[in-house]
Amino acid sequence: ADLAFVILSPTYVDALSAVGAEFLSVARTTMELNLPPAAEFVFSGYPWRKSKNHRRGEIESTRMDAHEEALPDAEVAALGYDPRVNVAMRYDREKFRHGETPITGPLPDGMSGGAIWQLSPEGIPILAGIATTFDEPRRLMLGARVRPLLFRVRDTIRAQLGLPPL
Repeated sequence: ADLAFVILSPTYVDALSAVGAEFLSVARTTMELNLPPAAEFVFSGYPWRKSKNHRRGEIESTRMDAHEEALPDAEVAALGYDPRVNVAMRYDREKFRHGETPITGPLPDGMSGGAIWQLSPEGIPILAGIATTFDEPRRLMLGARVRPLLFRVRDTIRAQLGLPPL
């Protein structure tokens, strides 16, 4: 998956903050490489099959949040994905629920780019990754971890400033 970043100047940060934009601290974006066995993930996004295109050019989308346990790193690796880079969870459409009501879940096509949150033991959402792929035959939702990206950004900025690596 390709991920990109933009460094915002203080002027842009102030302008965005003035219109209500909120920024996550780095502490809310880090994630342990080896997840606890029952770590819960929430993949959030807007499946295109649930979108409606109105005649006046507006697109109406419905957000989907899929809550599941993370696959352990060893299982991610056994499936051929790199657990240092990828995060994965099972997604079985037939076992999807809307509240307490069982329903057939939507195909998650179009959720790429959506946030993947890990819930801390206290229930605090921590940005863990960015959704990239739905592996339909294996019923897996996959994403790219943000932690390696954040380290790369930090190291790139330090190098550009002539600072030694951490």
